[in-house]
Amino acid sequence: MAASFREICNCIGLSGNISIIKNFFGYNKIPAPFTVPSSTYVISGTLSLLQQVKLLKQDKHVRLHIKIAFEPASDVPTIDQMVNAMRLVYGQYEIGVVIKSTENLTLSDVDIEVYSGTSTQLSNELLQLFNNMNNVGTNEIVVYVVRTVYAHGDSQNGWTPPSLPGTILAGGMGGASIWTLAHEIGHKLGNCHAEDPMCTDSCPTKTNPATAPLQNCLLDRLMTCCSTDNITHPPPDLTQEEVQKMISSGFTFTC
Repeated sequence: MAASFREICNCIGLSGNISIIKNFFGYNKIPAPFTVPSSTYVISGTLSLLQQVKLLKQDKHVRLHIKIAFEPASDVPTIDQMVNAMRLVYGQYEIGVVIKSTENLTLSDVDIEVYSGTSTQLSNELLQLFNNMNNVGTNEIVVYVVRTVYAHGDSQNGWTPPSLPGTILAGGMGGASIWTLAHEIGHKLGNCHAEDPMCTDSCPTKTNPATAPLQNCLLDRLMTCCSTDNITHPPPDLTQEEVQKMISSGFTFTC
């Protein structure tokens, strides 16, 4: 176990005196248990060193850098809780999650519109946000936490630009859900929405009647387009096709 642990630490760039909580797991502190809204399902804060070592030694993993420009509001899960939920979902499919660094950013603009005007061109404020890349290595993923995220004026829990090496999460009131981080990284690893596997920007919520807003939504799936706030039967599922895309992505590593 000790040799395996040291080998994994070397692989993910850790050396010297290592804090299991802060360095190996990448948490500020052990995540508090989280009860998923509208359910009785509790995501435990219990950590398994053996499971984490096993995932990183034998399987693929992703490497994340967390950049916090806005601390999550009281009704939004903490970053540690979102990472813990992501590990829960990804671990079911033998994909590990490594937090390489966490950094607090001081930015003048924490309300991000991702597009420029009515076009599909990325906005200058989004591009400027992605200039904050301290410590981010090749094929590692950066996660920005801001206050609000908009796409053509529509509020988003999170958003992942296909052409940039990361994602952004909304930390303000009513922002990211417990599953948003896992969902957005799922996009970065190559997946479209469950209801729109060809990425045509279609979703049942755009055409459903007001009396049945979630009709035809796949709410047991992590990659649902119908908002991760509405996920039922937690933890959400990934299909084998989605998992294959993720482990084949250029953003995954093997120790």
